[in-house]
Amino acid sequence: MRAPCPRGLSCRTNAPRAHGRGKATEHNERAFRAGIEPIASSGRLGALLAQFPPSFKDTPQSRDYLAHLLRAFHDYPVAVELRHKSWSDALGDTLTLLNSFGAAFTQIDEPKFQLSIRQNYLPNVTSFYYMRLHGRNAAQWWKHDKSEDRYNYLYSARELQEFSDVAGAARRLVKKSYLYANNHYSSKSVVNALMLKAQLGEPIEGEYPPELIEKYPDLEALIDPGRRTSWSNILRAASTRNEAPLLRAASPAAHTAVPRQRR
Repeated sequence: MRAPCPRGLSCRTNAPRAHGRGKATEHNERAFRAGIEPIASSGRLGALLAQFPPSFKDTPQSRDYLAHLLRAFHDYPVAVELRHKSWSDALGDTLTLLNSFGAAFTQIDEPKFQLSIRQNYLPNVTSFYYMRLHGRNAAQWWKHDKSEDRYNYLYSARELQEFSDVAGAARRLVKKSYLYANNHYSSKSVVNALMLKAQLGEPIEGEYPPELIEKYPDLEALIDPGRRTSWSNILRAASTRNEAPLLRAASPAAHTAVPRQRR
């Protein structure tokens, strides 16, 4: 079976969602292991993400299940995403549990409510660092027409600077760092990911459809600082040839980072 992960990339995947113990959970774990083995054996598995909903509170039963899950997948790098405030209220105990299995405490940014978890964005293990940005659309987080509406949020450069600073500091303390933009509504995660890479001084590569640049015109300077092409002209020319032009990112040598915002 071929590993469904492009060469040169590290892939992450979610750990099994079944809660509780017993045959059903053991079956899910075996099936999950079989599914990720092609990625893991090829050396392209970045980390497993054990993601829990806000309803997953810090209770003896929850800790028992979390310990069981971490024990079952101890031979993989695991990041644990917890959202209920009870886990940060007992931060010492939470870190003791995660650290005993070498699991990363996933740092998250999302709208903060009374029972939302509180974090300091610091790494808890030296093997890897894991951060996820969900957006800050508090108005539609719980009340929305479609579930993806809650991720309808575009971080500003100033907002992202905090996370690029944290990621830049964290990668000097750990072996690997993973920073995910989960505000995927209308490709806003792609936009913010490119902005983060620019702030971190990372090369921006790949090909991007002109529709994306038209919707978020500031991206053109990030993808190729030396290019100032009129996309309306390119689209008109391409339409006559029935083509779909792509904006190819500049080479790493042509890339320049976005100036940092003053605070």
